[in-house]
Amino acid sequence: MNKKITNRNIIKQTNNLTTAKYKLTALEMKFIALAIAQIRLEDKDFNTYTIKISELEDKFGVGMNETRLKSFAKGLLSKPFEVKEGKNWIVMNWFSSIKYVHNEARFECRIDDHLKPYLLEIQNHFTKYELASLVKMNSIYAMRIYQMLNTSTVKAKAQLTIDVKELQDLLQVPKSLLGYGQFKQKVIDIALREINEKTELKVKFFEHEKIVKKVISIRFELHNAIAKNTITNFIAIIKKEYANKKIFQDSEKAYFLNDDELLSIDKDNITITKYLSEKATDVYLYLYQNKDSLVKY
Repeated sequence: MNKKITNRNIIKQTNNLTTAKYKLTALEMKFIALAIAQIRLEDKDFNTYTIKISELEDKFGVGMNETRLKSFAKGLLSKPFEVKEGKNWIVMNWFSSIKYVHNEARFECRIDDHLKPYLLEIQNHFTKYELASLVKMNSIYAMRIYQMLNTSTVKAKAQLTIDVKELQDLLQVPKSLLGYGQFKQKVIDIALREINEKTELKVKFFEHEKIVKKVISIRFELHNAIAKNTITNFIAIIKKEYANKKIFQDSEKAYFLNDDELLSIDKDNITITKYLSEKATDVYLYLYQNKDSLVKY
């Protein structure tokens, strides 16, 4: 009988954490997800997160003696990763410490404080995915692509178009998989099969751009019910249902429609901002990301 791993199945993180550059094993990826899943949406700071060894063994079917546990913890702490922030970048570790409590056969983990902006109090540009789906997969590449397909931007557009070299770099694939044929067979095809069979997503794959016979970019398309609510349809719904009404309130602003114009007013009711063209689309995308919290009438 499987033990309950966490009381939270939905993991939320920023998009730039999702597209960070790192190389992990499938077990390490699942371990990190188990820790992150214990963060509550209202948390303003990290806590100490507990992962029982029996949970790892039951869920993942691996035997974990103490020698292997120590090797696992040291290995994970030796794998920093890189997050891009505009033209800047930061290199950090997933955890500041991993403690093994022998008498209780469990890990106590402290997530590195540098990860606070990427995991706490996230309001926009975020990724939401299901822990239960991620832990079913065996391929680390399937897990990473599954996360990328769950970013707010991809969900809004129902597709992800990306250069082959960029994806290979994000996934940190070995040199043996840099050739497109091997990359497609060992990474893309396996990831598609696992995502379509083991998660809530239904994904189709296309070779998007070629130069002569070389594939330059690829496209993943979402074809499930969730993906049909694209940003275009969402805008139409908002304009119909929220005409001359408040749409959404966050900690800084209230957003509303005045006739067909998208506006916001700051929390002090002083500054009114009108959003036009591309800026309006950006704001609608932000509203889409928070669609579950829109004002109800």
